[in-house]
Amino acid sequence: MPINQEVVLGDVVYEWTETIYVGDEHQGDDAVFANALYGTVNISPREGSNIVLIPEDYQLDDPIGYNLLLGERAPEGAPSYLETAAKRNARIILAIAVPEGILKDGKLQDLSEIGYMYQTNKDGSLSYHYEITKVADMQEYQILMSIQNWEVTREGDWLRNESQDTWLKEDWMITVRDPHAKKIP
Repeated sequence: MPINQEVVLGDVVYEWTETIYVGDEHQGDDAVFANALYGTVNISPREGSNIVLIPEDYQLDDPIGYNLLLGERAPEGAPSYLETAAKRNARIILAIAVPEGILKDGKLQDLSEIGYMYQTNKDGSLSYHYEITKVADMQEYQILMSIQNWEVTREGDWLRNESQDTWLKEDWMITVRDPHAKKIP
């Protein structure tokens, strides 16, 4: 189910590209993936901004554009997030997109289990991939996503305190309609 909706939060663009529902038709080893929503939110610098995006759990001296936590190795001499920011005189922004769950009648449901992972891309963007399990087959889903970003100093401090608060956050709700869903009486 393509979504292709964007929200701009400060100098960061969040694009919710897709969500798919995998029903209970899967058996055996594939059953673990059944009755779940899967989706992707891409995060990139706003056009004209001068920022370097860093994913959560990464250090400033990690090489930019390599998924170290997924086992990818950077070549010797690959520039770090810090070196890239210094070279471009850019701000470093930590940005996330984390699913909160499914809304029903405006209320967050406790019926799901939620997981996510992310990757850094060679173009400096980030991709967040999520799963929401234990989901009934419905024609329409309202998914609540928490999008956030804040500046990280070149010393590694998060600017999320009262004196230097750069923390931007928004709850983003998308309604996804599945044209292949079972008709509910």
